[in-house]
Amino acid sequence: MNFKNILMIAVLFLFSCSNEDDGVLNTTKFKIGNNYTVDETKSLEITKIEDSRCPIGVTCVREGEAKVFFRLIEGNTTKTDSTFVIGKGAKIDTIFTNLIVNITAVNPFPEKDKTVKQSDYTLEMKVTKL
Repeated sequence: MNFKNILMIAVLFLFSCSNEDDGVLNTTKFKIGNNYTVDETKSLEITKIEDSRCPIGVTCVREGEAKVFFRLIEGNTTKTDSTFVIGKGAKIDTIFTNLIVNITAVNPFPEKDKTVKQSDYTLEMKVTKL
């Protein structure tokens, strides 16, 4: 192995290491109806998605957006119901008490002449502790 390969492996290793102090609790793929445990007392539940993003294969006047409806549950009590709006210029994170929830993707993206069922959607989400 030459020096260039060793250096590249070392750089990749350094960038792949995570800092435990960065506050990221988890990055995960999430489906509607499933509870995502944030910590020992809190969980998130995605209740529905309304998707009006411009489908692939269609020319739209407006880009559209995806709305993700979810609730924060603490213990056995619903603390907060909230909505993410994902689209051009939309805020895709929200803050609860000491958590930042960031949705990085809503999949699948709509396509012309295809219907997406609620159960087909997945979210990629990152939860960070403040």
